[in-house]
Amino acid sequence: MPLGHPATDVATDTPVRARADVDRFRPDIQGLRAFAVLAVVADHVLGWPGGGFVGVDVFFVISGFLITGLLLREYERTGTISPRRFYVRRARRILPASLVVLVATVVAARVLFFAGRADAVTGDSTWAAVFLSNWHFAAQGTDYFQAGRAVSPVQHFWSLSVEEQFYFVWPWLMLAVLVWLARRRRGSSARRVAGVLLVVVCVASLAWGWWATADNPTSAYFSTWTRVWELGVGAALAAGLYRLARLGVRTRTTLTWLGLLGLVASLVVIRPETRFPVPGAVLPVLAAAALIAAGVGGDGARVLRTRPAVYIGTISYSMYLWHFPVLVLGGAVWTARGPGWSLGVLAAIAVASVLSYHLVEKPVLQSPLLLPRDPAVPRADQWRSWWRAGLPTLRVAGPAAGVVVAALVVGGVVTSTASGDDEAQQPPATDGPTPVSAAAALSARLESAARASRWPSLTPAPDELDKDDRADEWVEDGCLRMATVDELAEHCTYGDGPRTAAILGDSIAISYAPAIRRALGDGWTVRIMTAGQCPVADVPVRNGDGSAYERCPGFRDTTFEILHDEPVDLVLASESDDTTDRMAAGDDDAERLAILTEGWVASLEELTETGAEVVVLSAPPRGQPLADCATTLNAPTDCNVRVEPVHDGINEATRRAVAALDDPDALWVDADSWFCTAAGICPPFAGTAPVRADRMHLTDTYAESLGPVLRDAITRPRG
Repeated sequence: MPLGHPATDVATDTPVRARADVDRFRPDIQGLRAFAVLAVVADHVLGWPGGGFVGVDVFFVISGFLITGLLLREYERTGTISPRRFYVRRARRILPASLVVLVATVVAARVLFFAGRADAVTGDSTWAAVFLSNWHFAAQGTDYFQAGRAVSPVQHFWSLSVEEQFYFVWPWLMLAVLVWLARRRRGSSARRVAGVLLVVVCVASLAWGWWATADNPTSAYFSTWTRVWELGVGAALAAGLYRLARLGVRTRTTLTWLGLLGLVASLVVIRPETRFPVPGAVLPVLAAAALIAAGVGGDGARVLRTRPAVYIGTISYSMYLWHFPVLVLGGAVWTARGPGWSLGVLAAIAVASVLSYHLVEKPVLQSPLLLPRDPAVPRADQWRSWWRAGLPTLRVAGPAAGVVVAALVVGGVVTSTASGDDEAQQPPATDGPTPVSAAAALSARLESAARASRWPSLTPAPDELDKDDRADEWVEDGCLRMATVDELAEHCTYGDGPRTAAILGDSIAISYAPAIRRALGDGWTVRIMTAGQCPVADVPVRNGDGSAYERCPGFRDTTFEILHDEPVDLVLASESDDTTDRMAAGDDDAERLAILTEGWVASLEELTETGAEVVVLSAPPRGQPLADCATTLNAPTDCNVRVEPVHDGINEATRRAVAALDDPDALWVDADSWFCTAAGICPPFAGTAPVRADRMHLTDTYAESLGPVLRDAITRPRG
């Protein structure tokens, strides 16, 4: 080879010196990993920033870039891709730390949770271990932001499942196309072929994601098909690596600033109600891609290359694995919330991440585990060298891990002991009225439950609670999901009494259905006319994904028309405390409450014009999901809550609307005393019945027990 000419790779016709430059270690990518993991952790632990979950999308882009780059370099160097070598590398990188976390989580769940929830965690962990948890959670209908069922401590493994499913297919697809082209003697380079493939894959995935997000947001969030384009964008950067290396300084600077601003904007403008992953993830994905592209052949963003950022990026995988189990399991042991709790959880996550990286992740990567044998060095010598190299770390990290485990055990024992110091004041098992009154009997049960120091035998048990324990009219009969009022009339009319009542509202209204039917008795025909997230008050609301709820106004108007044409004797209406959160009008809480009052007045005027008596029931105060809160170590008092200010505000706004009518046929019923003590403490159960099946909705059992109290409330003298 003539002097003065750099060596050239025959497969790519690219100077080796240039390849070495662009393929070097990228500290800025480690910093980008740090941003991603810190955003996710902050969102989950602190609830801020609201768009912190986009860190997962940043991880997808990074992963697609690095892994595809590795595959392309292997093909350029050897003329093939070895799936075996690829999967061995993935196993060494992914499995050790993830399996340690899963096993530790299952063991902790067995100690902390009742049998039903512990079994659920074991099942979730099994799906996570085989990288299918995203489909598992999608099948359960898990809402990542507002889950009704108990939150799984391994729910975050869904993103690892998406990645591994992509990598189960991508190397084989690349290899098949490249081999096919080689046999046909096509001269296209591997990177050009990969680029074309990726364009097709990304466009298809993006289009599918757009449709799926609109059709079923929960399933789309977890779906591999709707996420492939995010990995594909990173992979496309790897395919165009050498073109990116020729970018000018000004272009790199522009990309850097656009990328940084895009990431920061993602944290602010993207919210849980944003349609996700398409189009919501487009901004963070493009921002991450811009930063990666800016650093090809250059230094990358300075803020991402600082020592702390690089170190956090280095341990980011362990941090991501541990943060959610620590959050969920730690919350089960130490139930008090506040700044101290948040700091404690963050500290525990940091310690677990550092120990996991230095005791599990890094040692395995440096070990000869699963690596091909080197004939020149005996296997035993390889392991001895590895042990000697890692011994200094073990001497420091090992005792530290022991101290942490001991502290957790002592903390758990102390908590358990404290929970059982006092003998339980067993709540009375009665579920009906005493000779005094139904309200007095219920108040006694609530007072006893609010002071209970041990868990009684509840039906259903805390660990068995799920969405199926809500009102049968909702779960079994589907009366919240009917498409039209006509369908409701056909399928959701109960009884054949001479007097007729109608239940109006959203999921809270139908939660009261068992109580209403029991209160009215056999002399009534009860019609359920409810629609999910559609309030009775005439106010504009959005869907959970932030889009306009176009069906709601029409449903409400049709309901009112039917009640005018087919009058009923009694209307019972209720709606959720989250109505103001979903309102499409009002700049602040005060304005939204004023609009809510006006909306109730408008609706109530129409309803009273039908000649019916109208009863407005306040929503149950929101509480902790019992399936989340109850553990073997805590006491029922740890699951008590107090009424939230938003609840009081909505109650007052609704009460004012009823009072504004000055109509004796309109009655406001403040139901707080059905769920809380006179001191404002709301226990999670009363007698032997759990109050809520999730955070807001009543269990069918508890709702039915309210029948006598509701009967007294709506038949007492008015005035």
